Amino acid sequence: MKWLLALALIVLASCSGDPQGLTVKQYHLRESMFRENNDLMARGEVQRLLHGAVTVEERLQKVGQYYHVIWNDDSYRGQEVEVVFEYLQAASGSKVKTFRTHGISGA
Repeated sequence: MKWLLALALIVLASCSGDPQGLTVKQYHLRESMFRENNDLMARGEVQRLLHGAVTVEERLQKVGQYYHVIWNDDSYRGQEVEVVFEYLQAASGSKVKTFRTHGISGA
């Protein structure tokens, strides 16, 4: 019984770590951020996300969630990898949409 408890604790401890160096940063761009903002960091981020949007309609199309994903796992360095981003949108209900891209890890 002691061995079973020890094994369960080891398994639980191994699952609690950082998932292979994965970091996800989320940013929510709202329409209210288009107005003048005194916070230079926030204003710079809004300007970067709105780059290329000239008309009000184009700016409104860029409103929403933005994700910055950093993945550090040296075991795949130099190998071809597939990155899959699955997401939901309010307009499509419960349909899971998928974005896939391929590349060389570490390049």
